Amino acid sequence: MPSSTDYGDTAYRSGSQNLPRWRSHAKDFSRRPLLVKQVTYLAIVLAFILPLWYFHHLRRDGSVAQIIAEQPPEDLVALDVHNIIPHYGHNSPGHHANKPAVSALPSIQEDAQTSPAPPLTSSQVTSDPITFAFVIWEPSSAIEGALLIKSILMYASEPVHIHIICDESARLEAEARLELLNHPFYDVAVFFYQLPWQSIQDRLDREGSIWTSHSAGAAGLLKLLVHEILPETVKKAIYVDTDAFFISNPLLLWKQFDTLKPETAIVMPSHPNLGAAEWHNADRICSCVILFDLEKLRNIRLIDSQIYREANDGVNSMSPPAFRAMFGEPDSQTGHYENIMLGDQSYWWAIISYQPDLYEHLSYDWEISSCLVNTYNITLGDDMTTEEDELKSLQHTPGTPHEGKLVIPKLLHFNCIPTDLYFEWPGWSDPSEPLNQHWGPAVKYHQHYKWIWLNRATDRDNNSQANLTIHRVEPALFADEIYRNKHRVQ
Repeated sequence: MPSSTDYGDTAYRSGSQNLPRWRSHAKDFSRRPLLVKQVTYLAIVLAFILPLWYFHHLRRDGSVAQIIAEQPPEDLVALDVHNIIPHYGHNSPGHHANKPAVSALPSIQEDAQTSPAPPLTSSQVTSDPITFAFVIWEPSSAIEGALLIKSILMYASEPVHIHIICDESARLEAEARLELLNHPFYDVAVFFYQLPWQSIQDRLDREGSIWTSHSAGAAGLLKLLVHEILPETVKKAIYVDTDAFFISNPLLLWKQFDTLKPETAIVMPSHPNLGAAEWHNADRICSCVILFDLEKLRNIRLIDSQIYREANDGVNSMSPPAFRAMFGEPDSQTGHYENIMLGDQSYWWAIISYQPDLYEHLSYDWEISSCLVNTYNITLGDDMTTEEDELKSLQHTPGTPHEGKLVIPKLLHFNCIPTDLYFEWPGWSDPSEPLNQHWGPAVKYHQHYKWIWLNRATDRDNNSQANLTIHRVEPALFADEIYRNKHRVQ
């Protein structure tokens, strides 16, 4: 008798009538053509896999739908389209005419699938785009400013609005570079407020006493009037001098607005350990980077005007008492304040000295300045440096708000380099130059990073849902001019 281990083979050889039913069917199937057997095997596999796939995706889709339904509408913010002045390209009309204009007002996004960026959680979404206000005058300033804008777009993780107060030559330089950006990662809207030089001088004359011997001249004083030129719909903005660039996400700086006291309108770095009497101690702040609450500055009517004085509407401007408290009476012959050596920074120092509750300090993280030649002794270096070692190496922080604290560089300033374009300074080619040793590689990298690299690499067919839009606000008027037109003041 066969053993139990070879029962099946012996039974198979002895005839099908003695086989179990399933073995009998298997024997018959094995005699069928090869194609029939392959089709049958495939059908069995699909019959097993398809139900599993279906139930898996049904459950997943249900979860996504539930998440979206639970989010408040503001978590699906998009930029609406209306009331924007059309843009005409740098050389040819209508260069960007096929791109939808971007408005500053949020609306609910109708289709989450067309979102220009990856989905954001409610804690990540901000109610407004990251908003900047720059003063860019003449081509050299525009070339530097374009590098600053490039760095913003390199690191920004949300839509960006950039308001630029400029002359025509600066606008043309900036537009030539911006037009290389066809499909950015996030929506970018750039607004140009082009002013004739005489318009600036007329506004300063209407104030009556503002003047400076600083090399930036009248255009540099426009920082005092940003809130007057940008429309009232722009409530807050970040100002940065053009001789700087970001090395971190500007959203971090934008979020500083969320931490401010209710009365704060001006935020900039302070240096209480400094003080030069010939500068009225205005070196104790740096107006190279400022957070502006534009709405508050409008409400206090920061800068006076002959138009306001003639209207006699009962609202007193802040500038006359603040400036007199710092500089004394204007010169009897020129009508100007004397010894204003640091330009707008002198006037800002007068304003925040007169009303300190308008001001808050901004971290040195955002003011790594070449004016301090060793930039707090912060430098590129060993990537394994510990916080303890970094803290020991810091300089120029005793007696400041950062004494005993780390300074983490996020925005680099090259504002004391004696060249028209700071990145063309010969020192960047000198291996023995300390500033070059500190930041030379960073300057070269950001200078030579190509604008076209800011386009979405996966959307070379221009199907990206994010766009760059460029707008010219014409005519650009100061707030006192708008006031005169509205109230028919002579």
